[in-house]
Amino acid sequence: MRDEKDSKLTDNIDNKIGGEHYWSVLVKFLGHPDQRLYDYFGDLTFDLKQDGSTLLSGELSDLPAVYGLILKLRDLGLGVQFIKVEKVGKKQ
Repeated sequence: MRDEKDSKLTDNIDNKIGGEHYWSVLVKFLGHPDQRLYDYFGDLTFDLKQDGSTLLSGELSDLPAVYGLILKLRDLGLGVQFIKVEKVGKKQ
C-alpha cells in the first residue's frame, strides 16, 4: 500500500519525466525532406513551406520521446531553425 509520501514522490517523478502528460512539439528546419523520411518520424506531421523550410509538428508521449526526436534531427543533419516543446495536458 502506498502512503502519501510515496504518492507525492511518484507524482513528482511523473511531472519531471512526462508521466501522465503528453508533449506538443513544433520544429522548423531548412529544406524539404525526402518523402522516405516521413515514416521515420511516426505520427508527426510535415508541412512543406514555399520558402523552402519545413514545419514538423505533433504530440509525443513523454520527454524521452522528445529527446529521441531531437537526436533523430541531429543524426539526419537537418538545419534546425527552432524547436518548441510544450507540456500540453494529461493522457486520457
